[in-house]
Amino acid sequence: MDTTYLPSWQRRDDRARMRLFCLPHAGAGAGAYRAWTDLGSPDVDVQPVQLPGRDALAGTALIDDLHTLVGEHLGPAIAQADDLPYVLFGHSMGAALAAELTAFLLRHGHRPPELLVVSAYRGGDDTSRWLPGSSDEELLKDVLSLGGTDAELFSEPSMRQFFLETMRNDIKMLRGYRRGYRRLPVPLLALGGKDDHDVPEDELALWSSRTTLQFTQRMLPGGHFYLHEQPAEVIGHVLETLRQLPLATAHFGRVGSRHA
Repeated sequence: MDTTYLPSWQRRDDRARMRLFCLPHAGAGAGAYRAWTDLGSPDVDVQPVQLPGRDALAGTALIDDLHTLVGEHLGPAIAQADDLPYVLFGHSMGAALAAELTAFLLRHGHRPPELLVVSAYRGGDDTSRWLPGSSDEELLKDVLSLGGTDAELFSEPSMRQFFLETMRNDIKMLRGYRRGYRRLPVPLLALGGKDDHDVPEDELALWSSRTTLQFTQRMLPGGHFYLHEQPAEVIGHVLETLRQLPLATAHFGRVGSRHA
């Protein structure tokens, strides 16, 4: 994969037998998964993905069109990661990115992920919760109500402004987003928080209509950012789903079994 989209603190593990690429939620970057990189095993390489305009790419322009972001940046980079089986994992906005990445890879004849994992994102067509025209204070209050964001982030003016700029970019991207696929021929795992009022269980279940292959849904304790409270359990569900797929033994054997 193009290392431009991998954070400097994360390098590929050459011992890995599979990779787990992680796409961040709105307003966030690869740092949202920093703690996850210590949870892999020698044969499971956890790789957070950087987006333009944030993290080490903060000096580059933000992109407010999801299909442009996938088609001109992330898709070509992920397409280079065909040396090992891999999984695409996306939380909230990252779920839309992961699904469109899968569609891009299939459309262009590249190796698709062994499993697409969507987390805390609605499976229907009404995908954006954000309202246009919110004041800065209203937007910050809305973000904090979801949990998963430290209020201290907004105490420093430059960080507050950077976050607001990034968040508004991502809101615009999500509000203008229309799915570029109908159903994907890849296994799909949908994860959600039992107390996530923004993405209830029935809305998450609509992802079942987005795949022609195996669909699995799991609800975990917690709200919209349940995954921050139990990252090892989330990775465990991903690996367990992989092992239940046809030909999984041939592909993965006991990969990551310590998380089961």
